Amino acid sequence: IVIPKNITKIGDYAFSGCSSLKEITITNSVTEIGEWAFEECSSLKNITIPNTVTKIDSSAFEGCTSLTN
Repeated sequence: IVIPKNITKIGDYAFSGCSSLKEITITNSVTEIGEWAFEECSSLKNITIPNTVTKIDSSAFEGCTSLTN
């Protein structure tokens, strides 16, 4: 999945429980990742976070057991 360029924040619980999500690319427009945004995305292996993201809330990646990058 690629986050569209017009999105500035990935909200709380946005992708929580998306167990089939494997890879995500966050565009430069995003500045914040909300609480539990990717919680229990157990198949998530790769995520690209640009340096424009200045805030990652607590437990944003809780339970992402396959995350390697």
